[in-house]
Amino acid sequence: MLVKPDLTEQERINLARQLLRVLDSRGLLIEFENIPANPAYEDSLSGLHQYILFPSLPEIYLEKQGNLWLFSQASVEAIPDIYRSTFSIFVDLVLDNLPDYMHHSWFGLAMWKYLALFFWLLAGLALRKIVEFVLENYVHRLTRQTNTQWDDYLVESVKKPVSFIIMLIFFKITATNLMLSVNVNYYMNWFIDIALSFSFVWLFYGLVNVITGFLGDVTSRSKSKLDEQLVPLLGKTLRAFVVIVGVLFIIQNSGYNVASVLAGLGIGGLAVALAARDTLANFFGSVTIFLDILRVAKDVGVEFAYPTQTLHIDSFHADNPRSAGEKRSEEELVSSVWEYGPQGSAKPKGGARLFRGGKEIDF
Repeated sequence: MLVKPDLTEQERINLARQLLRVLDSRGLLIEFENIPANPAYEDSLSGLHQYILFPSLPEIYLEKQGNLWLFSQASVEAIPDIYRSTFSIFVDLVLDNLPDYMHHSWFGLAMWKYLALFFWLLAGLALRKIVEFVLENYVHRLTRQTNTQWDDYLVESVKKPVSFIIMLIFFKITATNLMLSVNVNYYMNWFIDIALSFSFVWLFYGLVNVITGFLGDVTSRSKSKLDEQLVPLLGKTLRAFVVIVGVLFIIQNSGYNVASVLAGLGIGGLAVALAARDTLANFFGSVTIFLDILRVAKDVGVEFAYPTQTLHIDSFHADNPRSAGEKRSEEELVSSVWEYGPQGSAKPKGGARLFRGGKEIDF
């Protein structure tokens, strides 16, 4: 019921129809089980006898008038503006000039809505192709003229996800003009929101590849080999972060409380950590070694890593010396390791002995 006594009955009917179209087109379902049963309900923020039906549409709310809950006067006055912002100005004009047979229903849907749905999908797909064409034939053409490669990677990585995101945004903005039922719009909005979340995960995942490619080009020109090994680790960490955050956004858009999910994951993670503490200890020990030395020095020999020092092996036995820097194939190194190892045929009687520069190393 509308609380505005100066309105005529026909004006009230028109406003009610406009409000119903707005709610249906936006997919706003009234969940009666969530409406407070207390007749003296007060809003927690304002302390007034007011109730907002939809958080996404706070302009429309109820207020208590005597023993009745009615649409507030501010809500009634806002209905025409909300209606104009929800639908294109051409919708009513086109509908009023359509022939009568276009308003006939077929399987519960007016004929004009089938035609509108077809052109709506066609326009979205065409918009996506146009964006891809512009990025490929104009933006990419400019990046090819530069001396760097990372900008080419950037265009290639964002071309498809950006065009897909723009298409979904077009669908989300214009879907209300189809005037479909509230249930159809509710699930369509849910699907578009989930698709947008996946698209942004796709976009940022591709940007991570661009970042790691750029850092890889930079570190390849440095003398430190540590940088070259840290870039893949950074890339994997960023990809995992993007996927985790994306999953949380998808869960949030699906209507679940992310805080409760994180709390459950925290308890589960603590249980896993306690059960697998030895495995985690080995993992972090491996990370410590990895940060100390990260590569096999093929130009020197075999490289053993310790938390405090790096040991280069020039020879496995004093009788078989070789000059530092002598190249060995991977097959020769593996054969040497096996031959002088605990099960090898050339295992020294006193155990494995390591030499560096012709002198035995004690460690």
